[in-house]
Amino acid sequence: MKTFMHFVQKHEDIAETLSGIFVMLATGGIVLGLAPFIMYLQLSAY
Repeated sequence: MKTFMHFVQKHEDIAETLSGIFVMLATGGIVLGLAPFIMYLQLSAY
C-alpha cells in the first residue's frame, strides 16, 4: 500500500486521470444497468 501511495504522489496527474476514468465507467455502468431494468419494470407493471 505504501508503494501505491508513493506512486500516486509521484504521478498525480496519471492517478487523477485513472480515477476520473473509473468514476466515468462506474456511472456509465450504473446508467446502462438501470435503464433496461426500469424499462422492464414499467413493462411488467401493465
